[in-house]
Amino acid sequence: MQKLEDLKRYLHSNFVELDHAVQAILLGLAARAHVFLLGPPGTAKSHLADVVCDALELKSFRFLFTDETKFKDIFGIQSIQALKEDRDLLITDGKLPQAEVAYLDEIWKANASIVNMLLWALRDGTFTNGGQRVKMPLVFTIGCSNEIPDDSSRRAIYDRLLIREEVKDIEMPEN
Repeated sequence: MQKLEDLKRYLHSNFVELDHAVQAILLGLAARAHVFLLGPPGTAKSHLADVVCDALELKSFRFLFTDETKFKDIFGIQSIQALKEDRDLLITDGKLPQAEVAYLDEIWKANASIVNMLLWALRDGTFTNGGQRVKMPLVFTIGCSNEIPDDSSRRAIYDRLLIREEVKDIEMPEN
């Protein structure tokens, strides 16, 4: 509990005018609920998420989605050894299925195959590997974006990010 209080103090003292975003992240961590930060570029959403991932003594996965993001970038690569044995198995080391905390930036840029797996990962904390549902150690996720998704497939991910906070530009010139 002391570590959480220390983190809270550190975040509030180092992220000016982001008190609501800090509270949202701390609530998400305590409640094991996924968090979404929405705001324009340059509002420190990414930096805040990175600092939280660094501060937690949890295995983290961080990724900035682009329109060229591949499934393997998020969930792992195909095991050649398993393919030789006619099995479909992913090697997930260092990827989302092994993470306890995830920071997913520009999450709406994920393609359809990634979105489908993210839906399970964020709702149930599971993914399919080798034809079997596998439980992930994921405690919570911080998703960030500069926009709200337009299409329904991405809206389903938005529904799984239960704690939502809008991050605005710094208003006070001294900050």
